[in-house]
Amino acid sequence: MKIDALASELRMLQGMKPITPVVPKGIQETGDGGAQKASFGDFLSQQLSQMNQMGLDVDKKISDTIQGKVDNPHETQIAIQQADISFKLMLNIKDQIEQAYQTIMRTSIG
Repeated sequence: MKIDALASELRMLQGMKPITPVVPKGIQETGDGGAQKASFGDFLSQQLSQMNQMGLDVDKKISDTIQGKVDNPHETQIAIQQADISFKLMLNIKDQIEQAYQTIMRTSIG
């Protein structure tokens, strides 16, 4: 009887359509006139480099503020807050990806 149940489940699985991958909205143009979709890893890498650049810019603004080169210290404070929010967002994304990975690894197959 177990073989019949497994056979029916196998027929059901074979009839299912494959899942299409989720791709970020970013599209990169290729040299031959076509378009290549960016992967999620590329998207995360790009966001990490932007966050890093934002942190470097904030360090420069803080240094300039301390040296008295900046007329409006509020701009520095705003840049610090933007960098902080960006960093917290990336940490939250990292935690969500890690949690999803752990959930997948705990899922039993069969």
